[in-house]
Amino acid sequence: MKPAGILRQLAAGALVGALGLALVQLLVFWRSHRELELAGARGPLVLLASEAFADFTRDRALALVAQNAALGGLLGFLVALWRGGGRARPARDRLSWGLRQAAGVGLAAAAPVLLAAAVYPAAFEMFFQSLGPAGGRLHVLLAESLGAGGTLATLALAVAAALALDAARRGVWGLPWRPALMALALAILAAGLTGKAAAPQPPTGAAGRPNIVLVLADSLRPDFLGFGGHPRPTSPNLDRLAAGSLVFTNASTVIPRTAASWASLMTGCYPSETGIRTTFSRRRVPRDGLPTLPALLARAGYHTAVFADGIERHLADEAWGFEHSRVPDGDYKAFIRNLLLLASPMLLPYALTGPGRRLWPEVDGGFWLTTDPDHLSSLLAGCLSEHAASKPVFAVVFFALCHIPYAAPSPEGLAFTTPGYEGPNRFGRFPDLTGRPVPPGPEQARVRQLYEGAIASVDRAVGRIAADLERLGLAPNTVLLFSSDHGEELFDAGDHFGHGEKLDRVNVNVPLLIRLPGGGQRTGKSDAVVRTIDLAPTLLELARVPRPTSMSGASLVPLLEGRAADLGLTGYAETDLWLSDVVHPERVPYPNFQLVCEVDRSRGDRMVLKRDYERLVDFAKYRRVWNRRGSLEYRPTTAEPHWHRQGDPAGLDAELDRLLVSRFSFERAKRGFYMPPAETP
Repeated sequence: MKPAGILRQLAAGALVGALGLALVQLLVFWRSHRELELAGARGPLVLLASEAFADFTRDRALALVAQNAALGGLLGFLVALWRGGGRARPARDRLSWGLRQAAGVGLAAAAPVLLAAAVYPAAFEMFFQSLGPAGGRLHVLLAESLGAGGTLATLALAVAAALALDAARRGVWGLPWRPALMALALAILAAGLTGKAAAPQPPTGAAGRPNIVLVLADSLRPDFLGFGGHPRPTSPNLDRLAAGSLVFTNASTVIPRTAASWASLMTGCYPSETGIRTTFSRRRVPRDGLPTLPALLARAGYHTAVFADGIERHLADEAWGFEHSRVPDGDYKAFIRNLLLLASPMLLPYALTGPGRRLWPEVDGGFWLTTDPDHLSSLLAGCLSEHAASKPVFAVVFFALCHIPYAAPSPEGLAFTTPGYEGPNRFGRFPDLTGRPVPPGPEQARVRQLYEGAIASVDRAVGRIAADLERLGLAPNTVLLFSSDHGEELFDAGDHFGHGEKLDRVNVNVPLLIRLPGGGQRTGKSDAVVRTIDLAPTLLELARVPRPTSMSGASLVPLLEGRAADLGLTGYAETDLWLSDVVHPERVPYPNFQLVCEVDRSRGDRMVLKRDYERLVDFAKYRRVWNRRGSLEYRPTTAEPHWHRQGDPAGLDAELDRLLVSRFSFERAKRGFYMPPAETP
């Protein structure tokens, strides 16, 4: 066939692929939308996407259809090239050729989907369920029976056999480029979808102040870790790290939700001092120009960086002192992009690769169904390799994987689950604001098992971080700290799970271990009361940077160096915004979060608390103080304040009053002072 004919046939193959994948994507979008409506799952977030951001949602959906068409065109071109596009076809064979071409494109598009579904089963669950019972059974086969390794081996054998049979049928093995093309395609399928970056080269080393690596895991309870007494092997790497560190068994957060906890950790201040007291705070930076830990270290000559999939960009940018950040956007449009990408099964496998996460950054945010701890640890290794030779590095890594829905990738995601489970929490658990309880027995056990798998996945990444520090020669000059932003309730007192609305130990207690360079520190365990607001002053002292007077936290260096056994600190924590009335029906009432919040277009389309509700939400918070002798918790209710005492809380009343609680405030609340103005019809 002449070159013009070859090009026409290759173009026809690309057209078949482009039209096919674009049509499939349109059908998936329609089916996903329909499934949500039939299930009654069009909650406030989905409704807002379809109303306030209707134009953006439509434009983004069309862009994904176009990207699917481009992918289909590329696959169609390659399939046509493989099938010998230069051969002339009689007119009567064109339909047969087109059907074979479509089948080839379908197989080429389906193979990455099947592999990715085995690695990230929660991300593909809705798609396979939309295919009916057969799709659900196929998904279970891939994720539970075969696993990622078995699926990859099965696909490799199937693709190799199909290509070999096709080549043998047409007698094209004599053309040497076709077997090479097949081998290349299989190599890309096997290696590219793993998303692992090449190992960086060691730096030559930097003298002076120590490097500081702060590793945080969202929603992590210390009693689910081996060194915290958990019976199952969820944390072998952290256990080894703990053996050479000082472990604080009474460490706690000051607020059990991420945004406000992060602000307090980075400033060494209480939420009332930072002004960031809820997940939906209007503030992008702390009030009154409070100095932040990364900004202070940057001024002292550190390279500051943050790598996270659970912190929103507005909390980890230049305004906070980070020179470099790889953090997902936290605005509402980013949520929509993530939602639509999850409904794009043909594109999603490519977005989950290392290069794909740069092209589709929304894959690391949103619903946390596609987060990969290894990706963040590889970014940290690259940062250390690039910068630690010339200046000390302060790097924060924040893993979101232990947050609801606990959807860890293979191999850890289902490692602790019980075989034969058939319920709704097979691959992840989503929060339910309707008040429907999670039944005890297999359902609650499954959620805890998924949580254990998420911990194990983070633990593997922490092990890689520790190994990279050794390989790069940086461990002897690096402070390594591991902790969390808050704890997690997992049906400890009934059918509730999650965080933010209670102040008991499982919600506020966090793991904390600190390993100093040089090996001259105290190791073992300390039961001293310490807070996450103490981390910033501690790291500043270890970096030999003066501590600002604005910090309410205390340095833990005397404990680390063995100069003190206890600092006599008082723990404090406050609740965040109530998301529902399920946990505390007697609380000071205000509407559910979708009514007290709004999208602020002037602040990057972020969901923020309406100004009219700010004082009421702050007043309605529960607050708790404690020391080694006892605790005192204040709960404003619709009738009168309740004071819950445990142990010997002598002297804690004054401390609680100092931390923003007063009877005068309660009297003003009873008179309606904190209530928002009535809305006019």
